[in-house]
Amino acid sequence: MKNTIQLTKQYLLLPVSENGTDTKIEIKCDGEKLHEMIITLDSENYDFYSSLLLKKYIGKKIEIVSEISEDWFNQVTQSDKKAKPKGIRPHLHYAPVSGWMNDPNGLIYYNGYYHMYHQHNPYGKKWNNIHWSHTMTKDFITYTETEPVLSPDVNGAMYSGTAICDSASIMGYGKDAILYYYTCAGSKNDWSEGKEFTQKMAYSTDEGKTLIKTDDFIMEHIVEENRDPKVFYHSDSEAYIMILYLSNDTFGIYRSIDLKNWIETDRLHEEGMWECPDLFEVTNPENKLKKWVFWSADGYYILGDFDGRVFTRETKRLSAYASLRKEIKNLELMRTYRAYAAQTFFGVGQRVLQLSWISSDKKERDYKGQFSLPAELRLCRTADGDRISLLPAVELNYLHKKQKCENKQFSKDN
Repeated sequence: MKNTIQLTKQYLLLPVSENGTDTKIEIKCDGEKLHEMIITLDSENYDFYSSLLLKKYIGKKIEIVSEISEDWFNQVTQSDKKAKPKGIRPHLHYAPVSGWMNDPNGLIYYNGYYHMYHQHNPYGKKWNNIHWSHTMTKDFITYTETEPVLSPDVNGAMYSGTAICDSASIMGYGKDAILYYYTCAGSKNDWSEGKEFTQKMAYSTDEGKTLIKTDDFIMEHIVEENRDPKVFYHSDSEAYIMILYLSNDTFGIYRSIDLKNWIETDRLHEEGMWECPDLFEVTNPENKLKKWVFWSADGYYILGDFDGRVFTRETKRLSAYASLRKEIKNLELMRTYRAYAAQTFFGVGQRVLQLSWISSDKKERDYKGQFSLPAELRLCRTADGDRISLLPAVELNYLHKKQKCENKQFSKDN
């Protein structure tokens, strides 16, 4: 079935159900496929509206192609504003207006703002249709509304990645262009069936608000679901470093001087550590001791040294989170209430500022998932040796100026 809509406003508002049948929908313009998505639909009950930004196509005819009821098409509307969220909203943690949210991506401080991207399904509260969406803040207290900036395409879904500022215009997009390395997850949608996982790039010349995909860089498939590139500049060896999850608790370290051609210099293997890697240096503020940290998604980490090519471990696998205690037996239960897939920010100087994903799920809300509070990572000495400590970021000190104290009497009843 195909329905045609003359686009007169910025957004198409698409009805979504929390329970029902997963249905593929294609959005086309002038014969070109713009979007492919899976939406859960119930012909009688719609729980919220997803907002599809089509501003650049105003004045054109948009085709919606799907094996779906006429009733659903009749519920599709247009608006110059996003659909309003329903239910309770978090006062401090960031969450999208609606849909599924997971890993933080492309964390970068640029021109006075913290830019945060994240994995996002704008079309439902289940993991699917993975985009990158973007929000920004000056203080981690108030945020802009999120907008998708990278959408699934013929090469795959938009999996996790990183951002750096190309201040010297090495890639040629202009001084201070922001570069985004991400995984293009082939075969994770029908559109890209038969394709493999590759690492690709997008860039921005408007301070991170618009991301433009480019074929100027591609790292071809290495093994299995190789993914989640983390890129940073290693000043001591004057080169850019990429750490990449490969497979089976194994990660690769790659080195480049031109941000385009990468040479593998090391592989790391540690049982129990997988996906969303990070590699950064932390300092003990008391004795100025420095250690490099190899980090993975669950909050496991290893302390050691890094010379720009090889990571030399000095400790066994350690845990940054109390919820990874030995007595926690149910891994999946544990993952429903603690931080995951943490990444550090680019552009914050000597600070190590980290943000993670919390997989919260409240039935009365249109979204699932939110960001943690930002944490400052430092090295500290304990009775068991050097360890990482996580402290609330200094930006949150503003909240202490607004606290209220009241005397309350408590009893069993209240």
